[in-house]
Amino acid sequence: EQIEECLATIDCIAVGRADCERIRKDTSTKRDKVREILDRDGASNKKMLQRGIQKAIFSEARDQQNAATPVSARPPGISHQVEVAVLDDALRKKLTKDGAEDILRDLSKAYGDSTLRRQVSKLGRDVTSQAEFVFFLNKVALPFQKPVLEKWGFDPSENGVVEMTKAIQDHTHSKTGSAKVKRQAEQTMRTLYGEFYNVARGDWLLPQDRAKASPIAQLKKKKKKNNDGAGADCISSDTENDEGNDGEAEGSHVFCGQRWADG
Repeated sequence: EQIEECLATIDCIAVGRADCERIRKDTSTKRDKVREILDRDGASNKKMLQRGIQKAIFSEARDQQNAATPVSARPPGISHQVEVAVLDDALRKKLTKDGAEDILRDLSKAYGDSTLRRQVSKLGRDVTSQAEFVFFLNKVALPFQKPVLEKWGFDPSENGVVEMTKAIQDHTHSKTGSAKVKRQAEQTMRTLYGEFYNVARGDWLLPQDRAKASPIAQLKKKKKKNNDGAGADCISSDTENDEGNDGEAEGSHVFCGQRWADG
């Protein structure tokens, strides 16, 4: 409507001018283009409306469907779909007892990476169950495991992790297994699980089989109990980082334990 008013005003002003005929032709051409655009937009909007009606976009059923399927920011629950690689026991790689202990130490160092620690901390607060936590933890840890897998001759993949795990279990699960390697293996798991070790793993083990917190983490926990925070000695930031790697983190334990139980 505003365009038409402008064109009409131009036609009135052109009256009496020598180039009146040329101006009127220009305004007529503009009117035709405007009508063409409006007609095209009208047809497009009509098609969109018809498609929306066919797909019940404006129906109450669509609102009910959306309400029945809430959107979640958490990772999808797919741990029940896990497929474990099957290895030929006669052909898979093996480790000596010393080799198993050394590779576990290498894994512990890799699991202490600050980036991995932040990812694990976020993961524990995103998922809703212990099973989902363990499943996604294996996914998160894989990039940090790859250098260790390659160093020890395993394929840098999920299958390589399975083969490495089998090779370590030769010295932890067998009747002739080493108690020292078994303790190192559990300590490595504690480093990987970090603040969620108790709620996601430790609580499922016998007390004597659980890995102990590092001396630094135990010292911090003791200081926290003894001090009220006012004028108390502070532990350095390095100590806080060490505690974050394998500390108790009781708040996270209680928080995740309750939420995972609630589903």
